[in-house]
Amino acid sequence: MRFLILLSLLLGVLFANPAISIRYSKSEAFLNEPIVAKVYIKSTIKPRYITFEGFKQKELYVKKVEEGNITYNKNGWYSKTYYYLLFPQATGDIEIPKLTAKVMTIEAKTGFTITNAVESKPYNLKVNSLPSNLELSGNLTMKLTQSKRVAKKNEAIHFILTIDGRANIDDIKPFKLPVKGVTLYADKPTREYKVVNGKPKTKFTQRFTIISEESYSVPPLKLEYYNTQTRLKERLATKRLSLKIDKPLLTLRDTTLLLIGLLFGVIASFLLYKLKNRRAPSDLELAIKRAKSDRELYNLLLPYANRREYREKIEELERRLFRK
Repeated sequence: MRFLILLSLLLGVLFANPAISIRYSKSEAFLNEPIVAKVYIKSTIKPRYITFEGFKQKELYVKKVEEGNITYNKNGWYSKTYYYLLFPQATGDIEIPKLTAKVMTIEAKTGFTITNAVESKPYNLKVNSLPSNLELSGNLTMKLTQSKRVAKKNEAIHFILTIDGRANIDDIKPFKLPVKGVTLYADKPTREYKVVNGKPKTKFTQRFTIISEESYSVPPLKLEYYNTQTRLKERLATKRLSLKIDKPLLTLRDTTLLLIGLLFGVIASFLLYKLKNRRAPSDLELAIKRAKSDRELYNLLLPYANRREYREKIEELERRLFRK
């Protein structure tokens, strides 16, 4: 019985026939240039688990960007795929040794777990140095966008810096916007690594927010790197951006102060007019004010009986003096 169990396990190991293959996008690269490593592991028997130890060379900066699920294809294979981005950190020849994957299956008759270890072939990678003491290499584009070109005073305006392409964007340090006289907030950058259609794709994004009472401009941001496609040193720069603060001609406070000023001006003008046009009292008017009795006032006004403004007063005095 024990012999049958051992025989069954042996047959499971033999017929599982697992295999591993690693495809590299480059055999020669520049320092810090991204290289895609596609790890493909397969088995004829449905595996319970598939694991891969990964790249552990100190000469490589490694980003694991994708780990697929176990799938089954029409050819009768169960498989699993991993994608890595490798960034060489040393020049010369880098020897990538055999790497191990483990395929764990369950023997149908016994229920025992069978682990098959498979090894990849070693790989030699040639790495060239970068000129001008550059550390960043690949192929990149860079742009800075803004949420608005015209804004109100103290309105928050957002700026987004994007660096797209293929490079080790972990080596790109956070940027600072050289804008003075404003309130500025800078977020921590986000970094994204992908493999699209077998090619590396990276994206660096940093967001800024500026609040200001006055118009301002944002000078170009710059980045130097080695373009592995043109094989030239390249300097990227964003466009100079500007923001105009739209100020109203008069604020509510200014309008209120203006109306108050106009009102005081009208009142002052009226009073000044009155003062300038005030007539000095005549001698007769002064004598009328000084009259101490009706008789004295009557005698004073009687010579002016033909003047309309005094006629009513004279008649009133006559009624008081002569009709008793």
